[in-house]
Amino acid sequence: MLGVNVKTNNYNKPWLDNAIKRNDIIKIATEPTYNNLYRINNITGENELSGFGREFEYLRSYGYTYDPVTKSMIK
Repeated sequence: MLGVNVKTNNYNKPWLDNAIKRNDIIKIATEPTYNNLYRINNITGENELSGFGREFEYLRSYGYTYDPVTKSMIK
């Protein structure tokens, strides 16, 4: 699962699951860097995946990789 974020689970995950099933190329507007894949949890002070980071890792778990030339996640 992508995490506890309701928006991610209700909207983004089903969209990603459908794209994965079709082996879609997924364009992303944000370059995946450490600073936008992770964030500091204000309660625990621990580093954790951001919403974007969870989606990025979810795609990677299904065999997608980031192509910096096309700014796309491809299988």
